[in-house]
Order: sequence, then C-alpha cells, then structure tokens
Amino acid sequence: MDVIRELKVLSEVLKELSSARERFYEYAKLVLNRDYFAILAPHMLYPIVLEASLKFIEITYTYSTAMHILEFRHGPVALLERRDKTQLIVLSLINNTSFEFTLKLVNELRERGFNILHISNSNIAYFQLPLKEPTSITHLSFIKPLYYITTYRALQLGYNPDNPKHIEKIVKVI
Repeated sequence: MDVIRELKVLSEVLKELSSARERFYEYAKLVLNRDYFAILAPHMLYPIVLEASLKFIEITYTYSTAMHILEFRHGPVALLERRDKTQLIVLSLINNTSFEFTLKLVNELRERGFNILHISNSNIAYFQLPLKEPTSITHLSFIKPLYYITTYRALQLGYNPDNPKHIEKIVKVI
C-alpha cells in the first residue's frame, strides 16, 4: 500500500511540474550562453545529477559534470574561474542531513558570483518542488525539471533533442 500512496504523490508532483514548463523554458533562455554545467546533489539525489549531466552532453552538446555536493569544495570549485560561462545546478531536499551544508555552500557560491539554479522542496530555492511529504521515490521528480531545461536548451541551440547526433538506439531482444 505504501508504494501505491507514493506513486500517487509522485504523480501529483509531476502534474504540478508540467504546469511550470514555461518557467523552465525561460530559465533555459537565460543560461543559453553558458559553456559548462556542474550539477551537484547529496547522495540520495546523486543518480539524478548523473542522468542530468548525461542529458546536457547528449542533447545540448554542452560540457557537464555531475558531482556529490560534499565533494565540490575539494578542488572543482577552483576550476570555475569563468563564472560568466559556468552554471551550477544544485538539488537538495530539506529532510536530508546535508541540507544545512548545501544551503551554506549555495550562499557562499552566490556571494562569490556564481550563477546557481537551486531546485529543492525548500521555500528558499529558486525553483521549489511541491514535495510536502518526501517519500522513497519522490526524488524522481527532480528529473522532470532537468529534462525540461536540457530539452529547451537543445531546441534553442537548434538541436533536435529527440534525435541527438552520434547516439545509437540499441534494442536487444533477450
């Protein structure tokens, strides 16, 4: 029964995100001049940033890297001297043990002039996900905003996100 309840919660969140598509389109326009995307998140959301980074590379042909939020200060921050060409995307959940550290890092990086998109269920995030009661699968809702951003970026750059170059569709029958 918990799975059914969690799927219903996830379905509702995804419906609300669909109604916010225009906001992601506008955001994609704002960051069109960025050459590098660093997507950061704590452990629970790490698989999501891996997928998002791959989508940036596959369909927008933009260099991107995924990183655990707690590892960002161990050198990679030094690589981001070209703040005007770098975009940071940070994912977080308020019920995560690293949330306080994430907020501190986001604020410090903003003070240093970095461009940051913070997606969270926190009301202080740039984009607040409607996750009132996070469950074991609601972290999947982070995928949709990132797909919107990459799809709209690809379209604005003149690429077909449904048919990326150099990507082979492989289907195996077992």
